[in-house]
Amino acid sequence: MLKRILVTALLLAPLAALHAIQLKAPASGSESASPFPGFSWSGHPAAFKDMGRTVEYEIQISAIATFEATVDKDRVALNRYVHDKPFAPGTYYWRVRAIPYREEPTNWTAPSSFIIREPEVVLRVDTAKDVVEAVRETVAKARAAAGKSVRIVVPPGDYQINESFKGPLFDVSGLSNMVIDGIGVRLRFSNRKQGLIQAKDSANIAIMGFDSSFAKGSLRLQGRIKAVDASSRMITVVIEPGYPGFDASGNPKHDIIYLLEPGTEGRLKTGAPNFFRADGAFKREAEGIWSFTISRDTGFCQVGDRFGYNFRSGSSHLVDFSQSRSMTAYGLTNAGWGAMQFVSIEGSDFRVLHCKTRFEEGDWMTGNADGVHVRGHVLGPWIEGIHINAIGDDSIALYARPAWMKSVDSGGNPRIAFCRSEFFNLEAGDEVSLFQPLKGEILLETRVEHVVRSGNGFKVTFADPLPGDLRFKGPIQQATQIWNRSKSCGDFMVRKCEFTNIRRYGTVFRSKRGVVEDNTYRGISSRAILFTNETKWPNGLYASEIIIRNNNIIDCGFNSPANSAAIGFLFNGYKRVANSIGPRNLLIEGNRIESCPSPEITLNRVRNAVVRGNTAGGSSRAARVKSRHSERVVDFGVSAIDENSKFPSP
Repeated sequence: MLKRILVTALLLAPLAALHAIQLKAPASGSESASPFPGFSWSGHPAAFKDMGRTVEYEIQISAIATFEATVDKDRVALNRYVHDKPFAPGTYYWRVRAIPYREEPTNWTAPSSFIIREPEVVLRVDTAKDVVEAVRETVAKARAAAGKSVRIVVPPGDYQINESFKGPLFDVSGLSNMVIDGIGVRLRFSNRKQGLIQAKDSANIAIMGFDSSFAKGSLRLQGRIKAVDASSRMITVVIEPGYPGFDASGNPKHDIIYLLEPGTEGRLKTGAPNFFRADGAFKREAEGIWSFTISRDTGFCQVGDRFGYNFRSGSSHLVDFSQSRSMTAYGLTNAGWGAMQFVSIEGSDFRVLHCKTRFEEGDWMTGNADGVHVRGHVLGPWIEGIHINAIGDDSIALYARPAWMKSVDSGGNPRIAFCRSEFFNLEAGDEVSLFQPLKGEILLETRVEHVVRSGNGFKVTFADPLPGDLRFKGPIQQATQIWNRSKSCGDFMVRKCEFTNIRRYGTVFRSKRGVVEDNTYRGISSRAILFTNETKWPNGLYASEIIIRNNNIIDCGFNSPANSAAIGFLFNGYKRVANSIGPRNLLIEGNRIESCPSPEITLNRVRNAVVRGNTAGGSSRAARVKSRHSERVVDFGVSAIDENSKFPSP
């Protein structure tokens, strides 16, 4: 008997070691002045293998080594974590354990410690002088302290940014290890070419507390429809007092018009398109009265309708953290922004925590474009506790752009291609997918082995031979595309947020691994939660290993009810449906959907999806699922609509 026990123990020992969680960051005993450290650990081997059997992780953070009391404790389905509030200086301990689906938790890891220390340099902005001049002087001092951690403090107060200033108030590009404290500060920007902060090629920067707004009429104009001539498709409008005319736009052909629901700030008019444009020039008829024609039927317009017109062209982003890593926006309040609110392009690990929008008196909208706009990140954003309300584009958009081949190796090596420099971001080890948009087909899924400069482009060696039917002719929307799935904003988190009265999408993504949970979507004009590869731009390619759970989705999809399910996964080619399966390995569970078009969930060209416990109609029935050309979709409800799909038994 004893021998059997010993043999069993020896057999189980490697299995236990395999399941042991290894803490990665912050490193044990590490010190940092950043109040927002990122936590990561090795994943459990069963994570994302069976989407019906999720693996979660429990994390505890304490100022006491015995964990008798905790600073934070949480459960997440990713092997990373961001504490959603700044840590005070001090020593902390943390540990993690895995909780496989309906199994006992693994043992806690041995605790690891880290230290948050005071910054080495504290700089106070001298607001007795012009605030722009004072900020520039303070940033110059921060640059002079390169290599040291810095805290910039702006004294509480109400500050006007002068009209002549252009660009970001804080330009801290190239700097790292900095906190910018604007708690109690209100900034009043004068025009749409101004922004709060830009930090490119930076790391470990946090900006906190600022409340910003823009002068009335600087971001958009708004008004009401005065007359509609259906025969000529001419619309005459009256602009609200205090707003400029259409000639204030930087690019009238690019800016958009949208109609608003009567009596509800920010909500688009039911049944109207989510935007339209003038067919020609805007004509000033009299003071505050303008007319223009549109190229479509005017039936959706009525006299008295409210409209908005955003000045997006030539405007500045509010927060731009491109080509940077471990950047944090915390506790910011904004009454609008010129271009996009939070932007990060080709970076990694952007955190947006407890930020919110608000209305200035008399405004019908807040932001002009996307709330959170992230492209090509190695590690996707962590977005928690934010409230975005009444904006002119998607609340959250996570996406990538493809590399573009010029030719293959003429020397006969079938694994080598020469790529253009546009959107190129491939590195050795990256996981990539080759996609032919004209056919809507995924041609190859492989890895990059080697990259070297070659002329004005790059020579790339792949792990597998390239297919023969490649297309090199442009535009890029039609050529064979190389999508970097290792830089697809993967391992993203969107949780405990509110999205209210949004033009277009609530959360749209094209990422490898991510979680959308415990959010509220209300008044989203199109789909609340969506994967789609927008081949026109192109944005893509496909989403995989995605968990969408326990979200409240209310009164969404009203602009095009026939094509606006609350939750959608839609894979397309260029101006055609896709032939290949795109999105895969999905869990959609526990979402509560009310007053949205039915079917509430649509799956197109999907493989391996588990749909369970989603309700509709005030939880009175199971949410309806429409699945087209999909494989291994398991619906635990009672109302799946199967169109050329392959459903196994639940």
